[in-house]
Amino acid sequence: MLRNQYADLKMLVVIIAGEQDKLIDIDTQSARLHSDVTQCKFQKVAANGHMIQLPPIR
Repeated sequence: MLRNQYADLKMLVVIIAGEQDKLIDIDTQSARLHSDVTQCKFQKVAANGHMIQLPPIR
Protein backbone atom coordinates (compact mmCIF):
# COMPACT_ATOMS: atom_id res chain seq x y z
CA MET A 1 0.00 0.00 0.00
CA LEU A 2 1.40 3.39 -1.00
CA ARG A 3 0.17 5.07 2.18
CA ASN A 4 2.84 3.18 4.13
CA GLN A 5 5.53 4.87 2.02
CA TYR A 6 4.38 8.50 2.39
CA ALA A 7 6.71 9.11 5.33
CA ASP A 8 9.67 8.13 3.11
CA LEU A 9 9.12 11.04 0.71
CA LYS A 10 12.07 13.44 0.80
CA MET A 11 10.61 16.32 -1.22
CA LEU A 12 8.20 19.03 -0.15
CA VAL A 13 4.61 18.08 -0.96
CA VAL A 14 1.87 20.69 -1.31
CA ILE A 15 -1.77 19.65 -1.15
CA ILE A 16 -4.13 22.23 -2.62
CA ALA A 17 -7.83 21.59 -2.13
CA GLY A 18 -10.95 23.59 -2.88
CA GLU A 19 -13.10 24.21 0.20
CA GLN A 20 -16.28 23.65 -1.86
CA ASP A 21 -15.15 20.23 -3.18
CA LYS A 22 -18.21 18.00 -3.53
CA LEU A 23 -16.30 14.89 -4.63
CA ILE A 24 -14.10 14.38 -1.57
CA ASP A 25 -14.20 15.50 2.04
CA ILE A 26 -11.01 17.56 2.24
CA ASP A 27 -11.21 17.75 6.03
CA THR A 28 -10.75 13.99 6.25
CA GLN A 29 -9.01 12.77 3.08
CA SER A 30 -6.69 15.69 2.34
CA ALA A 31 -6.04 16.27 6.04
CA ARG A 32 -5.15 12.59 6.50
CA LEU A 33 -2.66 12.77 3.63
CA HIS A 34 -1.24 15.94 5.14
CA SER A 35 -0.64 14.15 8.45
CA ASP A 36 0.93 11.12 6.71
CA VAL A 37 3.48 13.13 4.70
CA THR A 38 6.24 14.60 6.87
CA GLN A 39 7.26 17.54 4.66
CA CYS A 40 3.84 18.72 3.60
CA LYS A 41 1.84 21.92 3.35
CA PHE A 42 -1.95 21.90 3.11
CA GLN A 43 -3.60 24.88 1.41
CA LYS A 44 -7.37 25.22 1.21
CA VAL A 45 -8.71 27.46 -1.56
CA ALA A 46 -11.88 29.32 -0.56
CA ALA A 47 -14.85 29.47 -2.95
CA ASN A 48 -13.45 26.71 -5.17
CA GLY A 49 -14.37 23.10 -5.75
CA HIS A 50 -12.61 19.97 -6.97
CA MET A 51 -11.11 21.56 -10.12
CA ILE A 52 -9.14 24.35 -8.45
CA GLN A 53 -7.33 25.22 -11.68
CA LEU A 54 -10.65 26.49 -13.11
CA PRO A 55 -12.45 29.66 -12.07
CA PRO A 56 -15.23 29.07 -9.53
CA ILE A 57 -18.72 28.55 -10.93
CA ARG A 58 -21.15 31.12 -9.60
